[in-house]
Amino acid sequence: MDIGRTVDGVVDDALITGNEYLYLGVSWVPGVPTLDLVEVCSVRHVRVPVVGRRVAFRTAAPDRFCTGRYGFADRIGIDYLPCPRQERADQSAQCARCAGLDEFRFAHNFHQGGYAPPALTEYMNQPHWVYVATFADASSKVGTATDARRRSRIDEQGAVTASYVAHTRDGRTARI
Repeated sequence: MDIGRTVDGVVDDALITGNEYLYLGVSWVPGVPTLDLVEVCSVRHVRVPVVGRRVAFRTAAPDRFCTGRYGFADRIGIDYLPCPRQERADQSAQCARCAGLDEFRFAHNFHQGGYAPPALTEYMNQPHWVYVATFADASSKVGTATDARRRSRIDEQGAVTASYVAHTRDGRTARI
């Protein structure tokens, strides 16, 4: 699904009818599927539970907008940080500014050495799981997740099925 601005996305107490929202995706943070949205006018992050609700979208613009970035809250937690300017996205889902500030981007090459921010190093020092997730189109991917995000990580990706194939002492080992 392309990332774009949505209007009148969901009827919920947290949302204002007629406002524009940037659709980030679906998460399972509280253990139930929720829409992750950013209110365009306030840059406020909103999570809207969707179970038992009717959900409808209307695209307000054909452009892709920056989805922001993630920052480390502590050793385990990662916080979502919306793009303060809501710039158009470059080639990825982020503008150049947010991509440059995204500390988590170094995770993909962490096992190869090189620079890693202190918060990422601490995050990678906790146990990780390696899994294989399979999707409805029969494609599969190998991924990693911390103990704390073991279940929600797979749920967020929309896998039809998944198998955990290894439990490692840290994130570096999981990526080798």
